[in-house]
Amino acid sequence: MKNIYFWKSFIKKIKKDFKNINFEMIASEKNSGLTRFAQSTIHQNVAETNLNLNFKVIDKNKISVVKINNLDESILLKNIERAIELCRIMPELDYLYHQ
Repeated sequence: MKNIYFWKSFIKKIKKDFKNINFEMIASEKNSGLTRFAQSTIHQNVAETNLNLNFKVIDKNKISVVKINNLDESILLKNIERAIELCRIMPELDYLYHQ
């Protein structure tokens, strides 16, 4: 997973590039591994790390969410732009959403 300095600088970039938007961002990482055996000996070790990023845009009483699993900065920014566009066309909620 990226270190805390990556996320801090990334959030600063979002705030600079996308002024006047309210957002929430949740990053979660899952590590899993397994060992395969053949003839009672270790045959293969397999490990995997999955990162999921949920990015929620809140505009007055409209909300949109994108889920991203690629940390390439251009892809992240493209998906944030998509979330902003989705938020603009979403109908308003029937209730008041508080951050």
